[in-house]
This record gives sequence, structure tokens and C-alpha cells, in this order.
Amino acid sequence: MICIIHYMILGVLIGRFQLPHCGHEALINEALRKCNHLAILLGSYSLFRTSKNPFMFTERSDMLRMMLSDAGNVSFHPIRDYDTDTEWLAAVRDTVYGISHNYSTIRLFGYKKDESSYYLDKFPEYEYNLVSEGFHEGLSSTPLRVEYLRTGHIDESKVPEKVIIYLDKLYRSYFLLHAP
Repeated sequence: MICIIHYMILGVLIGRFQLPHCGHEALINEALRKCNHLAILLGSYSLFRTSKNPFMFTERSDMLRMMLSDAGNVSFHPIRDYDTDTEWLAAVRDTVYGISHNYSTIRLFGYKKDESSYYLDKFPEYEYNLVSEGFHEGLSSTPLRVEYLRTGHIDESKVPEKVIIYLDKLYRSYFLLHAP
């Protein structure tokens, strides 16, 4: 008798994704190849738009879902900002705990691009996978977002086409109408 043991891996990816770009798409696709289910924790959840966080949770999850050929193995979970890292880390752990019961392994995926990635080292209890160190060097949501909010245009070489179409509709329906 052969006994086959299936190890179910829950992948966790944390980010603001305040303008999803091709680097995010590559990161998510690589993570999906290494887990059974990917939980994307969308940070800076709020009911209000700001210039730093202009996209709502549902908009970001919609844009990320559009980038994927098969979003069936992906779920999205909001994480709000907190006054301290201790509170934020506890919220992330609580969220992961709430969705991890059917998995034997929790694997944290991430890309260390700068000092804002320090949080990746704060979860020693999860298996950590640094994804493609150095890919999409220099690609950042910040300048893409600033340009988009200023002009309504986006660099087509840095953002997937489906996201650009979504952003175009969003810009015409919301941001253009609410410009200062």
C-alpha cells in the first residue's frame, strides 16, 4: 500500500499595491507556482482615499485579479494601518491564522526592494521565499501612481493592459470628476 501525503501550502503576499504593475504580476505568478493557495493581504485598507492610497480595497483586488490568468487560487484580505508595528504584525498574524487551518505550511512571499520591505523579516514562524531577487529593478508604484493621478496616463510598458483599461475607466469616472 502506498501512502501519499499531500502538503498543502498557503502562500501569503503582503502589499499595498497602490497601483499594480508588471513587477507585482511577476511576483504573484511566481508565488502561485509555489503554493496551493495565495492569500494577498492588501495593506493600508481604509474607507477614504488619500494621495498616497487613492485606490480602495475592491479596486486593488479587482486590478490584481485582472492580471491573473486564473484567480481561482487567490483570495484577498484587507489589512488596515496601525499606529505601531506591533499592532500591524498582530493583525497580519490574526488574518493568516484565520485562513490557514487547512494548510500544513505557511509560506511568505516577498521581494526586498528597499527599506519599506523590512516587515518581511518580522514573521520567523512562516517559511520565507524571496522571489526573484532583482527582477523589475527600479519599478515602483509611487512614480506610476503620481503620474496617473496628475495626468490620467500610465506607462504601458510597466502596467498590464487590463489594469490600464480599468484605470482609464476609473480615472474618467472618479478622479477626473474629483480633481481639485
